[in-house]
Amino acid sequence: MNDVAFQLYGQHGITYFFIHRSSVVGGKKKLSYPYNWPYDHPLVIRSTSGNAVSIRTGYNDIYDNPKNRKKHRKKHYTLPLVVLDADDKDAIQTVDKLLDDMCDGIRVPQVQSQRGESGRHYYFRADGLLSRKLTTKVGLVINGEKTKIDLLAGYNGVGVGNVLAPPTALTGGGEYKLLDGPPIHEAPHMPVKLARFLLDIVGTKSAKLSS
Repeated sequence: MNDVAFQLYGQHGITYFFIHRSSVVGGKKKLSYPYNWPYDHPLVIRSTSGNAVSIRTGYNDIYDNPKNRKKHRKKHYTLPLVVLDADDKDAIQTVDKLLDDMCDGIRVPQVQSQRGESGRHYYFRADGLLSRKLTTKVGLVINGEKTKIDLLAGYNGVGVGNVLAPPTALTGGGEYKLLDGPPIHEAPHMPVKLARFLLDIVGTKSAKLSS
């Protein structure tokens, strides 16, 4: 697992760590995080235990500013990724409409989550100022209604902001696999129109999607 995860993520500057015990019980994920996961550098992770790999989302100054890497070389750095996490079929349809309306036909990595056909992760890259302004939000409010869409844009301190990724396969059911688009490390930059839409949600907790 470690070799595969390094090839998929570590060598591309994506911070990843292993979930020591992971399973699905009653349709919900049960995860056990390693005690030192926030501090693991993608190039020095040695643990190979666990059947799940998780990657970090959000802004990191060390990655965005290469001059800081030598000064902070003992700290982790990560490619600034943002994920839209759709947790049911209605949420998937809503995100697909966002892509059609705001992404000018670009292809993004789409990963099936442990929910199978009812769960999907959409990956974007968000560098610089955008990655600093976007924050993790659970249950985005669109057209006045709370959806089952989460914006993952950085660890928020209470276990949200990291994302399980391929080749994770959870005990009891649930596999994470790339369905469409480029590899995760080749995620495209988030289009300006979509970024403004999400920033509106982050700022006002609601946004409108054209019908």
